[in-house]
Amino acid sequence: IKNIDESLFAPLVFGSAFILSCISIVFLGSQATSDFERMNQLAINISQHFGWSYLKTHVLLSLHSSSLKEWIAALPWVPSEYNHFTRLYADRILFYLFPIYTLFGNHFFYIKITNVILHISTGILFYKTVQKFFADRSISRLSVIYFFLFPIGYLNLNLPNHDIPGLFFLALSLFVYAHLLSLPKVQGTNRIIIAVISGIILGITDIQRGYGIIFYMLLPLAGIFGSFTLEKKNFYSTSIFILHSVLIPLACMYLCTYFFKASKHDGEIHEIIFPYVNSLIQSLS
Repeated sequence: IKNIDESLFAPLVFGSAFILSCISIVFLGSQATSDFERMNQLAINISQHFGWSYLKTHVLLSLHSSSLKEWIAALPWVPSEYNHFTRLYADRILFYLFPIYTLFGNHFFYIKITNVILHISTGILFYKTVQKFFADRSISRLSVIYFFLFPIGYLNLNLPNHDIPGLFFLALSLFVYAHLLSLPKVQGTNRIIIAVISGIILGITDIQRGYGIIFYMLLPLAGIFGSFTLEKKNFYSTSIFILHSVLIPLACMYLCTYFFKASKHDGEIHEIIFPYVNSLIQSLS
């Protein structure tokens, strides 16, 4: 497979994935239930009633532990069953369902089109990221083929879900961060700009899918191991590299989640998880 010319492989794989995606949104019907339907309805109602002004409301109320939850719960069109997941829903629609419905109105067709674009883009970003780490072309090619052959991705194209945008932002964050690590290990404006962009995308990924704790653990490790690849292993060059590859991205990610992530106030998460954990402990004992 690695002997196939790139000009033939890329159009063949990504074109086939696009055709399969289009077939899926036309012929595979999926009915959103439970969490997805509640999240979708919340996005529709907020976009129709408030439009873009909701962004300011989200930021202001996300800074407080329960304000956003209480504000949404007080709206006359919000069912009582939204109580537990309010802030989580609000986060997951912020960079996905909310802007689409605000731009195009209550037309689910645009959600499907967006899902297709994000699905194909995720595959491209994943392919390019793997290429940065492995010289053997067969690894990146087999990886992207496996990704596009995974059936659940096509079933999700017809759903207002958090998985497709979550995977896209994860792939985008890894691609940008891999690009940051591949830049010359010297001080410069380009590295600072890419570091800031990387941190913002990491923050959006955490807001969309809650991967923040993973990033807080992995980035310091990436900085430590990356410092061993420096040509000049002295205190100054190592400090600059750690600043660009770890401290700036993590600081920007933190600021992004501080202002936009309502579910960072995790009391409601504990209310959901602890009963199940307690039940498991009691059953084992």
